[in-house]
Amino acid sequence: MKIVGVTGHRPQKLAPANVCYSDEVLKQLTRLALIHLRKLEPCQVITGMALGWDCAIAIAALHLEIPVVAAVPFEGQELQWPEQSQIRYKKILRKISANNGEIVIVSQGGYSGEKMLLRDEYIVDNSKIILALWDGGASGGTAHTVKYAKKKKLDIVNVWSDWTNR
Repeated sequence: MKIVGVTGHRPQKLAPANVCYSDEVLKQLTRLALIHLRKLEPCQVITGMALGWDCAIAIAALHLEIPVVAAVPFEGQELQWPEQSQIRYKKILRKISANNGEIVIVSQGGYSGEKMLLRDEYIVDNSKIILALWDGGASGGTAHTVKYAKKKKLDIVNVWSDWTNR
């Protein structure tokens, strides 16, 4: 079974601050996600539902009728996000539930950085391929996830150059 896990940067690392949370950036990310999900033809996608690449993948997978597992690091991860992003997040989760998907709360309780890393490891541990939007940097959650995926000998498809050359 080809299960694709997702890791990628948040909006502020993908676009200028004045537009990074815009609908246009999300549409561009979703178009990129559609291209690569069509190429990979997964039977399931696992996303951490973070802002940016994670949510774009969820939207694209739902559009392609690919079952989605939302690996949420903890309940309430969206509470500090912009209001429009919170609304979109809840809408995506409802669609996942309504379309044979699953919502997994990886850790109980509120925010901690460790819970984000545990979520990332859950994604890798339950995937066969990682679809990354990673700039190659050595620090941060995306770098941690790629490093962990390499340790677990997963195939990694990094689409950063497709993003920067669009």
